[in-house]
Amino acid sequence: MAEKIILFIVAVLKTAPFVALAYGLYRLFKLLRAIAISKLVYTREFSEKAAFAGDYVYMTETVYNKTLFPLFFVDIEGYLYRGLSIDDREQNDKEMQHFVSRVHLLPFMQIRRTHKITCHRRGVYTLDTVSVFANGSPITFDAPISLTVYPEILQNAPALPAVTTMVGEHITSRALISDPFSLAGIRDYRYGDTMRQINYKATARSAYSASPLKVNSYDFCRNYSFVVCLNFHVDWDELMTLEAYENIMESGLALAATALNEAEKAGGRIGFAANCACEGKERFLTYKMNSGKHHFLDIMDCMAKIKPEDGMSFSALLSHYVSLNTENTQYILVTAYVDEQIGAKIELLRRAGNDVCIINLGGAL
Repeated sequence: MAEKIILFIVAVLKTAPFVALAYGLYRLFKLLRAIAISKLVYTREFSEKAAFAGDYVYMTETVYNKTLFPLFFVDIEGYLYRGLSIDDREQNDKEMQHFVSRVHLLPFMQIRRTHKITCHRRGVYTLDTVSVFANGSPITFDAPISLTVYPEILQNAPALPAVTTMVGEHITSRALISDPFSLAGIRDYRYGDTMRQINYKATARSAYSASPLKVNSYDFCRNYSFVVCLNFHVDWDELMTLEAYENIMESGLALAATALNEAEKAGGRIGFAANCACEGKERFLTYKMNSGKHHFLDIMDCMAKIKPEDGMSFSALLSHYVSLNTENTQYILVTAYVDEQIGAKIELLRRAGNDVCIINLGGAL
């Protein structure tokens, strides 16, 4: 028995140098791999800077291995906000959604990988870094990108009033004659657009967008004015939670955005107002009436940044427009209630020659 033990010890001592060499080579491989990973060049970008809720964009990752060391099974880990999803994956209940992008890189090899990002909720989403684990420690890469998600444009919104334009003594929902010398901006192709409206440069730059074909949009010879006013105040009760309030306001923003979109397509001058809390000491916001796609997108950008918080009274907000002495303007009020004070302001607007439509926010849910 003693002889067997001695022979086993001798055999282990003979193989020890090989085991030590193998372990040393393994540690050297791990070290070189970590150094090569730290020298990776990683960038990413969205195909669009902004999109509407319900639409999708593409996020393209570019990874470049600038070393002689081949890298296999490199897991690039990052996070997305819950309002976005990557490659139609199911989301969990956490605020940040984890995702992994695995790549294999030969020496001096570059890989471009495109992911489909679906926009579920309005907001401004900023992503800063990604990380790769090497030797048990994370190596962080700065890759800042930002995506603005506008409120959803509703396809079927029966609560919305028909956008109309006065033509002499008649009312029509058709846009008036466009002015070919007044370019209002660039928009997605819609059925009925002519070939001469296509903007080929913008189309070439939007190959990965949801609507790659872009056309020129022109101002109209005569515009009608539309103002959408959103009331952020509701009648609170014991059963309403903060989450329920936020859902109501998200529905209100979607209705307001849909109404503004219809008014802009009809060639009208559009404005927007809301009694929400803003940056600084302001308790409301107003956008002056103007026409064109750029003005519409400016309002959408503002809507994306709004926090659902109650500001000044809705009656005081309407007083601002009463003081402007507007006429021939269609006011679309998105509100959960109409009290005596709000009703008095509505009557003053109508007496001045304006049309006032009320969308019941509670009934729109």
